[in-house]
Amino acid sequence: MSKMMKFAGCVALILGTVYAVVMALDASSMDAQAQKADADTPAAPVKKPPRPKPAVAKKPPAKPKPPEAAEEQAAPAESPAPSSVEAAAQAQPKIPLYAQHALQAGAQTCAPIVNHLGNIAADTDYGVQSVWNREEPNQHMFWQLLGMHYKGRPGLDKASSILIAAPVTPQSCEGVLVQVIPSSRSCGAIEESLSKEGGKPVDILGGVHNLLSVRGERVMLLPSGRSCVIVSMTGAQSQPTSQ
Repeated sequence: MSKMMKFAGCVALILGTVYAVVMALDASSMDAQAQKADADTPAAPVKKPPRPKPAVAKKPPAKPKPPEAAEEQAAPAESPAPSSVEAAAQAQPKIPLYAQHALQAGAQTCAPIVNHLGNIAADTDYGVQSVWNREEPNQHMFWQLLGMHYKGRPGLDKASSILIAAPVTPQSCEGVLVQVIPSSRSCGAIEESLSKEGGKPVDILGGVHNLLSVRGERVMLLPSGRSCVIVSMTGAQSQPTSQ
């Protein structure tokens, strides 16, 4: 009986030892599988925190230009003030074309007379043609043809004049201006107007009325139907100049 109990105790001891060994092996095997699973599973990537972007300095908005500055830029540049020489040249009166012809021709002695009579004739738009002695212009007659075109003058349209100037001495000159002016007015109406201005009748030459105007002109009135042709004559003489 004791032997049987000892045998059963030995068997139980052996079985307990085997069971302990088996359990230990199973535990180590499970640990190895867990480690292997951990090794096979890839590690989750570590996210790096984003780098902060460098701050970009913003340009300040452009300030609108004030209206005064814009107007100053748009305004045209002022032209420089003329020099004293240019101002003097602009201040001098321009020589009329009929007087220029006399000076350019070389008729210096009669140039003042031509200028005086030309001022009487050319009181409107005009054109001029001159004739003179090309060899000795200052010792011979100088004469001009003038054509006039009246604008805005009631009763007047076109007219013509003849200007003649001749040296009397090397220092003096005489001249005459003859004007032919057609008018739509009647000769009676023109004579009445001249009389109201101070004109005086002189003689009737061959039925043609002749008057002396207040300006010293000799005026003849030539009837032409219901209109009239005014023919006037003016003389001028220069004073001798001392040498």
